Amino acid sequence: TQINWEDSLDAIQNKIRGLDPYPGAWSFFVNQGNKDRFKIFKAYKREENHSFPLKKIIIEGNSLLVSTYEGFLICSEIQLPNKKRMSTKALLNGYRFDENAFVF
Repeated sequence: TQINWEDSLDAIQNKIRGLDPYPGAWSFFVNQGNKDRFKIFKAYKREENHSFPLKKIIIEGNSLLVSTYEGFLICSEIQLPNKKRMSTKALLNGYRFDENAFVF
């Protein structure tokens, strides 16, 4: 159930939707030099051209976006290890991603 970030944006979104609530779609991420894993339970896509590198985590207001070939996956409900499932807005109230954060 690991997300392949090189898949199409539709395939990624459908995998997340299809695996909610169990077993859940997940991915690894690197933030502040630390590697960890997180689950994505709810997400939607935003198709657009951009100049960000593939798999980059971007914080835009209270939203967490992951860059893909076709645009962005906007994660709206996620779970970090040993934490409860929560909205991205709630997570970003206490957790910070650095400029170089990415998924794989």
